[in-house]
Amino acid sequence: MTVALNLPVSFLSFAGQLRNRRRVGGPARYDPTGLQELQEIIAAVNSYLEIEREQLAGRAAVLSGVSHDLGTPATRLRLRAALIQDADLRQKFETDIDSMTGIIESVLTYTHVEMGAEEPRNLSLTSLLDAIVANYQDVGRPVTLRKAKDVVVKGGKSIFMSRQGYGVVSNNRDTVVHARPVSLERAITNLIENALKYGRRATVSLEANAQSATIIIEDEGSESSAAEIEKLLAPFQRGENTTTIDGHGLGLTIVATIAKLHGGQLTFEDSATGVTARLAIQRS
Repeated sequence: MTVALNLPVSFLSFAGQLRNRRRVGGPARYDPTGLQELQEIIAAVNSYLEIEREQLAGRAAVLSGVSHDLGTPATRLRLRAALIQDADLRQKFETDIDSMTGIIESVLTYTHVEMGAEEPRNLSLTSLLDAIVANYQDVGRPVTLRKAKDVVVKGGKSIFMSRQGYGVVSNNRDTVVHARPVSLERAITNLIENALKYGRRATVSLEANAQSATIIIEDEGSESSAAEIEKLLAPFQRGENTTTIDGHGLGLTIVATIAKLHGGQLTFEDSATGVTARLAIQRS
């Protein structure tokens, strides 16, 4: 009878571990414990995880090799391009070379993000946003950090007072998350760069509760809509108004992958001044 009662608990416990394994940096394999049926499932999951790791590692190795092998001919092309007398033609050659190498590096970055190679740790999201925005401001780029609003919480009714009380919870406190700092910084930076490309400036803010934290990046002056930008989440998709803007069509795909890696999602919404990106991640 005890075994029968523990059976659903064991399966639910393992299901929870699988759901959170990428977000919290789960093990490479799981120990096959419990009932025979559960052990068979765990063995199958371990086999799948091993195949997945091998495929991702193989993809990363191939891309790393291609990136390395392209280095020599790209250098030769740059040297030869420097000898071209026509300045416009020389610039076109150099732009094509940068685009070629940039595409390879973007795909390699995307693959490394998929692998989740970086170990998660506790970090201050508040401090991370402060540092990122400060770096942009140091070089004179129009990026600002908006102070979080305080949250008004209704209090319980008292037998001594006819009116219901209110309390204010300051949102200007440190927000700690369990995350991959390098990946998260890359995601936030990509969104800021996206806002600066399509708008005149970027405003960064943070909303947080016990379950999640949401980084908000608002642009100003963007001619695109939220629906148009969401279509660009697929790899190598670029908007119709991006022909004069640098990029390889993987920036938002990488951000969306990083969001999923942290148990969250990337969404966009129209605002009065342009488009707002919302990068939500789990805290618990």
